[in-house]
Amino acid sequence: MGIEQFQQQIHFLASSYQVLDMPEFLASRGEPRRRPAVVITFDDGYESNYLAARLLRREGLPATFFISTRIVGSERPFPHDIEKLGKRVPALSWEEASKIFEWGFHIGPHTATHANVGKINSEQAITEIRTSVEDIIAKFGRDGAAEWFAYPYGKSDDITTHLRQELEKMGVSCCLSAYGGTNPPEFSLLDIKRQGVDHKFSLLALRAIVEGWKVRTK
Repeated sequence: MGIEQFQQQIHFLASSYQVLDMPEFLASRGEPRRRPAVVITFDDGYESNYLAARLLRREGLPATFFISTRIVGSERPFPHDIEKLGKRVPALSWEEASKIFEWGFHIGPHTATHANVGKINSEQAITEIRTSVEDIIAKFGRDGAAEWFAYPYGKSDDITTHLRQELEKMGVSCCLSAYGGTNPPEFSLLDIKRQGVDHKFSLLALRAIVEGWKVRTK
């Protein structure tokens, strides 16, 4: 989406809801809420995340950036960009990622190469996740974000039961999906639901999904 629309959306969230940092969200699990709360996350690690972080910082909002660690800082393309666009879309540099971290945002693992861990064999999937976790720890230490894994593509069948069972061995305590929905107070740590938002979402549509409604955008 464009800069103006993004600014409108984050200002709307800040003025209408409690925007939680990821540690706050996890620590409040099980507590009832009178109003919905919002957690802001980004996936992949595109170069545009740097600008998004600057705008969020200006608004005083927290966020977590999940990055594919062997694409960030390289000329390697994201597979889905080649498939859909036929070209590479630039990723963050490690200098930019480090600056985002210095500003107080969290950076977590999103596999090494944005592999669909539900479509490759178990050994490859474990290597993809473990590599990204180890890369995050090597770059940023154990600030907690290395324990949060957002799996690429994020549909309900993109991560298997077996793989979920392996996450704890890799030091992963929670797993974030991307197939929509909201989280009740007793949400599952291994299936934290997220809703993708893009340029097709009006402020009314954004309010609707935060409030738990299903929205179709065109």
